[in-house]
Amino acid sequence: MKHVKAFENIDAYMDAGGTEEGYLDSPEYFIETYFNGQFGQLGRMLAKFKEQGKMKELISYMDETMEPQDVNDLKNWMLEN
Repeated sequence: MKHVKAFENIDAYMDAGGTEEGYLDSPEYFIETYFNGQFGQLGRMLAKFKEQGKMKELISYMDETMEPQDVNDLKNWMLEN
C-alpha cells in the first residue's frame, strides 16, 4: 500500500479555489481515504458519490492520478461494495 502523503492533495485543492469542507466530498479525499484504509468511511463516501451522480467524475480522477494496479484494486473494491 502506498503512503498517503503521495496522494494528499488538500493544498492543491484549496489553491485551485476549493474549501476544506469541499475537500471532504472530493475525489482527492476519496483516494486519500482509500490509501488510509478507512473502508467504513470510504463506503459512506462511495454511496454519496452515487447519490449525487458523481461516479464519472470519481472514476476519471482515479484513472488520471493513480497507478493502474491501484485503480484496478479500488475499482474492484467499489464493485464489491
